[in-house]
Amino acid sequence: MIAAWWIAMWGLVGGSFLALAADRLPRGESVVAPASRCSHCLRPLRAWENVPLLSWLLLRGRCRSCRMAIGWREPLLELATAAAFVWAWQHSGGGVEFIRQAFFLGCLLVLAATDWQTRQLPDEITLGGWAVGLIFSLWTAPGWRSALLAGGGAAAGLALLGWTYQKLRGRAGVGWGDVKMLGFLGAFLGLRGMAITLFMASIAAALAGVVVAVALTLRQRSRGRSWSRARATAAFWPLPYGVFLAAAAAAALAFTPALWRLWLG
Repeated sequence: MIAAWWIAMWGLVGGSFLALAADRLPRGESVVAPASRCSHCLRPLRAWENVPLLSWLLLRGRCRSCRMAIGWREPLLELATAAAFVWAWQHSGGGVEFIRQAFFLGCLLVLAATDWQTRQLPDEITLGGWAVGLIFSLWTAPGWRSALLAGGGAAAGLALLGWTYQKLRGRAGVGWGDVKMLGFLGAFLGLRGMAITLFMASIAAALAGVVVAVALTLRQRSRGRSWSRARATAAFWPLPYGVFLAAAAAAALAFTPALWRLWLG
């Protein structure tokens, strides 16, 4: 129990850094300098204003100087990271495998946050995580052969699909960020985990796409637009596929053996 609380505290600290990364990386800014500051008035934060979760609660979610809202993303990422670290500790039993799983889940949280808000998947996380995953695979699951094949195969397959779609439709259908993210996921999950991730993410994204398309079409119709124009507007709404990949990858990390047995009947 004491170890779990200690891990949770470090998870809050790690989540604070991940929230900073999710805010700065899509803008091409450094996560090292300058020090933490308000994103509105740019005032540097004092030490007591930078305590994970507690500072947000004390400040009631607003900057002390300009009173602009800080937003929910930072405390949510801190809490989610703490929960992820504790789960990884209990699931892995500690050691290098804990570090691998905690690193992987932290990267997934950043990618989900950036893709949801900005439709970007930073190379620092996707490509950097891909390399780190391959290094881990030399000593831990899924093994370097499975990691190499899963990451390279999934990325190459999606890139080929995107190229084919662009040739046929004349517009991009797949973002390169998604391609790189698949390489990162495969390096950590291996062939079986990657297959399960793609299956779950594709089903979830397809269902969400239908729901969003219907909602947007009805919204456009309520504004007096024709059915054809309303459907065309809905068709061009960008779906954050990285969010679905991140959620499916987290599930695959936790349940791949059970899901694989269920899949094969």
